[in-house]
Order: sequence, then structure tokens, then C-alpha cells
Amino acid sequence: MMVILHTTPYKIKHHLIPLDTLTDNSIISPQYISGEPSLLVFLNEPDNSIYLYDYSSDTFLAKRKFNSEGSDAIQMSNSRGYQFVNKDTLFIIDRDNLFVLDQNNDIINKIKLQLTEVGNPMFSPIHYPLTMIDEKIVIENFGLGFFELKCKYIISDNGDISYRFPIPKKFIDGFTGLDVFGRWNFAYNKQQQRFIYNFANLEHLYILDHDFNLLDSVLVRSKYFLGPPDKLHSSKLYGKMLSGLNINPRKYEALAQSRHYYSLILYDQYRNVYYRLVGFPIPEDDIQSRDPERKYTRQFSIMVLDEQFNTLSEHLLPRFEYLLPQSIFISEEGLNIQKIIDDEDLMHFDVFDFNKKQ
Repeated sequence: MMVILHTTPYKIKHHLIPLDTLTDNSIISPQYISGEPSLLVFLNEPDNSIYLYDYSSDTFLAKRKFNSEGSDAIQMSNSRGYQFVNKDTLFIIDRDNLFVLDQNNDIINKIKLQLTEVGNPMFSPIHYPLTMIDEKIVIENFGLGFFELKCKYIISDNGDISYRFPIPKKFIDGFTGLDVFGRWNFAYNKQQQRFIYNFANLEHLYILDHDFNLLDSVLVRSKYFLGPPDKLHSSKLYGKMLSGLNINPRKYEALAQSRHYYSLILYDQYRNVYYRLVGFPIPEDDIQSRDPERKYTRQFSIMVLDEQFNTLSEHLLPRFEYLLPQSIFISEEGLNIQKIIDDEDLMHFDVFDFNKKQ
């Protein structure tokens, strides 16, 4: 397949964030918090802390370090997510507990998760955000390969946990757990009180209400592909994989790399549009390469959708230039995407405004 290299004219500015020697410049799931000042927040696992920057001036503000020993120990390397719900309240989750911390990093609540079925409860600010609905905490739950798994935890004020919304079976059929096709993600539109689900191998978006009833599914197809990605295996083969027969995992990794996929859905509350990221197939020569950058790096396009999920535009980003899909967020300025640079002492974010008139 021919890969088109294209630089979009919609880039309007950039941010350069200075880093200390303890911080990797390739971050995962940064969070933007609007206000005065606006904050850029990200996890620093080696330092067992979370860093806060003033994003309007690109300056360091504070480091919130967690106890690594004792009854209140929190190991960020073992965490399954972090998220600020506001500047004063931080949520952290591990395999068994949900921690609520105040601005001094003191634990003000610790909720034991009642794991009554298979799954891994987790959240992140962009890919599957924790949401607060009517004093209930809603958390995503992952468990690949389980057809009846319900992918929501709902924690009420008395600590009870319930489950909602089984994942679509056609998401599993032919793709289960292999490479990028192993996960889903969602965006939350607070104004409309809607969850919008994106599944890697499905062209449709799924729209759910607050009670996790399926309201609609809408076809949203990239202009670069004629249909959904081809299956990686048959259902029969999936059964063999579960029974432990000798299946070559590299073969199916290569198959996954040769397919396009729908990577991510985001809601932009400032412009009332959605962004859907599309990962392109990796060229065959690169799949066989010994160079990990060529072997694993995809090109991405960004679809811009209106509130009815009509496609307004689609923009192709250059390969090897941006840290996608893991380092992206939305601010008042636009869509912020981390650029790959050689300087280990800086993070570089380009800001795009796809609504800007050309």
C-alpha cells in the first residue's frame, strides 16, 4: 500500500515543556485542566509522582510525590490509571483499590473494588476517562476474550459496584486480544450525557446514554479505506488459542500490523466536534524490518466529526513525527499532539485547529 506523507496547514502554534533528568520526554495520557492557570499534568513513574505545568507559560509548577511504603503506599508503576477530577481532587486506581487524594496528596478515601467477574478496571484522562454521574463514579473495565464481560464499573456512594453494557461480539470475532485490536475507548459528551464508544476493528461508533442503553450506532468510515479491516483469525482458531495450542504469535502480530484500525475517539467541548484517529497499515517491508521504529510506527489520519457524527474533514499526519495515539489532548487552543524530538530535556506539543478557515 502506498503511504502518503502530508503535513497539515492547520497547525497554529506549539508548546515547549522543559523537563528534569528524571522525566522521560515520551509521556502517556497527559491531562489538560482548564483554569487559571491552565494545567498540563502527566505521570512520572520512575519518580513515583505526578508533574504539573502551567501550560499557558510552559513552566513547571509542582511535583506531587506519593508514598511508596506503609499502609498508604501508592506505586504508580502498579497503577491502572490516574485522573484529576478538578485541581484539588486526584483519583488513582490499582488492581484492587480506588484512591481519592486531596491537593496535599493525602488519601481522603480508599474504595475496595469488589471484583465479582473477570476484568481490569482502569481509566485515563483521554482514552477512557473516569466520569462522575449523579454522585456515582464510572470506570471502564477491560477483559479481553470474554464474550459476556460488561465493560463498566459503577461505584455509588455506599461503595456498591454494578456493571453495564456488554461489548459487541463482532468486536471480538476474528480479532480478540491481538496487537492494537485488543482494546476499545470512548469519549464522554457531558452536555448531551452520552458515551461514544470506538472499537478498533469496527467502522461504527456506538452511542450510549447514562444508563448504558445503546441509543444508536453510526457508520463513520475513513475516506482512505473501503471497509473494515480484515479478520486476523477465525472463531475456530480463537478457540485453539485459548486451549493453549502452539500458535505463532509473531504471525498474528504481523497480520495486525498489516491492517488499518480505528484508534481513538475524542470529544472537543470547546468546538463541539469529535476527532477519530485512524491508524494506517504498516508497509510490508517495514513489518519485516529489524528497526523497531519502522516495524511498529504507524501513520495516522484524524477525522473531524460534527455533533451528529457527520465527517467534516479528514487530515493525514506524517509518519514518524508524532507520538500517537498515546500523547494527545484537547485544550481551548485546539488539538494538542506531542511531536517526537531528539532533545531529551524538552517535550514539544503542536497545536492544531481543524476548524480554522484556510
